[in-house]
Amino acid sequence: MTDLTRGDVLAERYVLQDPVPSDIAELVCWTAEDQILGRIVHVSLVSGPRRAAALDEARRASLVADPRLTRVLDVGDVGDLGYVVTETHVGQPLTAILAAGPLTLEQGRSIIGEIASALAVAEHRGVHHGHLRPEAVRVKDNRVHLTGLGLDGALVPHVGELTRPRADAVGLARLLAYMLTGRWTTPPPVPETELADLDSLDGADPHLVLLVRDTLTTRTGGVRDAEQAARDLAPWDAIDVPE
Repeated sequence: MTDLTRGDVLAERYVLQDPVPSDIAELVCWTAEDQILGRIVHVSLVSGPRRAAALDEARRASLVADPRLTRVLDVGDVGDLGYVVTETHVGQPLTAILAAGPLTLEQGRSIIGEIASALAVAEHRGVHHGHLRPEAVRVKDNRVHLTGLGLDGALVPHVGELTRPRADAVGLARLLAYMLTGRWTTPPPVPETELADLDSLDGADPHLVLLVRDTLTTRTGGVRDAEQAARDLAPWDAIDVPE
């Protein structure tokens, strides 16, 4: 994968343009031009021992349609290299948005509510994310865009005995804690000391704080899956965060 350069053509269709940073070792990412449809796309080149499983998950994710989920457009192999083509990654990741400081409770609730609702749509088709983290959540014009459905989790499998729905529930709780405190927690079970700041938040919702704490500090408590998370978070306001 390191031999590819700008201008190379993948699968006789996608002309590589610019490299895109990736926080997953098995992925090398580029923007590319789809010569057939004349549009810019995001190309993830997949390697490593989990390549086949990751491509299978990406194919399943391609069947999920929700405007909050970055759509999978094409999946295939070229020799020993796998590729996943999606819509371009738009907006700013949460890491950039939180550079100015944590969000308010209602801002965090809105973003997580939208992500949970989108993941609930995927759950109904048996598809999960599996590796929720700040870099996978982007916001543009106060709309959420979640990248890496299926693919990321297959390449970075969760550690422990979590089911796939529970892994996404834990990821949602970690994302909410991150948005409210500005700190990404260690993998569960999370020590209570890491969540102490949740109790001192202005206007903190005791029920919501308890849900986050139970989900992150226990193996089975709190939220079970994305659909339950969406129910417990409702209602939420329209997203309104600085970009």
